[in-house]
This record gives sequence, C-alpha cells and structure tokens, in this order.
Amino acid sequence: MSKNGLKTKRIFTIPLFAVTIFLLLPSFQRPADPVNEAVEKYYAQQLVLLKNSIRSFKTKAVQKAPLQLLKNTFRESRLVYKNIAVLISYYSPYATKTLNGPAIDRIESEVVDQIIAPQGYQAIEQVLFAEKWSTAQYKKLVFLLDEMLAVMDKLEKEPDRVYQFKTELVWDAMRSALVELTSNGITGFDSPVANLSIHEGVASIRGIKALLHLLQVNLKKEQTTSFSGID
Repeated sequence: MSKNGLKTKRIFTIPLFAVTIFLLLPSFQRPADPVNEAVEKYYAQQLVLLKNSIRSFKTKAVQKAPLQLLKNTFRESRLVYKNIAVLISYYSPYATKTLNGPAIDRIESEVVDQIIAPQGYQAIEQVLFAEKWSTAQYKKLVFLLDEMLAVMDKLEKEPDRVYQFKTELVWDAMRSALVELTSNGITGFDSPVANLSIHEGVASIRGIKALLHLLQVNLKKEQTTSFSGID
C-alpha cells in the first residue's frame, strides 16, 4: 500500500474509533466506588515517564546535540505526553498551557497586563522545525524545557491527587479528549509546523484505551462484549 493510502486509512480510522467510543460510553454504568485508585496509579507512572523524557530532551539540548537528534527526541517526548494528555488536559488545564499550549502570546485573566510568551511542545516545535536553525536556539530550548520541568514537579507533588479521579470524571475526561482529538488533533492545529498530528493522534487513542482497560473491571458482565469491540 502507498504512503498516501496508509495516511488516508489512518485519517478514517481515528474518527471511526472516536464515534465508537461516543456510542459505547453512555452504556457503561459507573461503579459504586467514586474514586479509582488504579487510574491514579497509572497517572503517577505516566507523569514519571513524561518527566524523564523531558529531562532527557533537556540533556541533549544542553549538550548541543545535532538538530536531527533533537527533532527525533521531540517526537518521542510528545508521544509520551499524548499518552497521558487525556488526564492532564482535563484535570490541569493551566499546566497544559505550559506543556503544550498554542505557539502564540497569551494573557491570563488574573494579570491582564502581562503577556506570556509561547510555552511547551508547540513553542519548541516552532524552534526546531523553523526554516533557519542556529546554535543560539539551544539556549531557547533549554529555557522552554526548564519551564516544562517546573510544571511537572508541581503535577507530581499535587496533594490528595487520588481524590480527583472519581470514575464519572475519568469518563468525562475521555469524552473531552475525543472532542479535542477530532477538533484540534487530526486537523493539524496541534502540530502546524512538523505535521505530526495524525501520528500523535494514535498516541492519544492509546492513552484513552489504557484508561478504558482500567475501568473495564468495574463494568457489568453483559457490557464486556461491547467493550471488547474497542480493541
């Protein structure tokens, strides 16, 4: 099959999966226990993986690794982010702005006279995939990655985090992630320069499926048949 054929297949596969989940989610009854510790444990593990990937990325930037290696590291790190973005975006929208916000200046309602420069993966993408590259950009990369690591520290140390993961909210987080995927992800909004949106969309779906499997144990026996179709 040609590359164009594979790309077309992926484009149609992702929306089909999204539609399937939207049809199935309402049929799953929520368990009596409103807090899902398995989700919290998964979230903690993914935060460690993401922080390590960002730290490794920074090390390469400090060492002034070749541009192609930096691009490859960027791709790998953002795939790790996409695996857990379904929960970070929902529970920590402010952190999301620092980790993967649009590459445009913004202001916060609390401090309207302060302009905040672009941050996170999309800002890094603008640097790495620009038409011109210079050694001066290494310093910019390190600065952006340090900002991201500071946010990761806060996410890891967030107190009483387990109580956030009430099962009904986890379902809602997955619904929100599917809306985000179909509206911004596969349209290219999330990766306007490197054009990695389709590939990263697969990672987002992988993260949603991981959560579905964690919640599967709480489903009624007759619902498992519908769930198996997701695989």
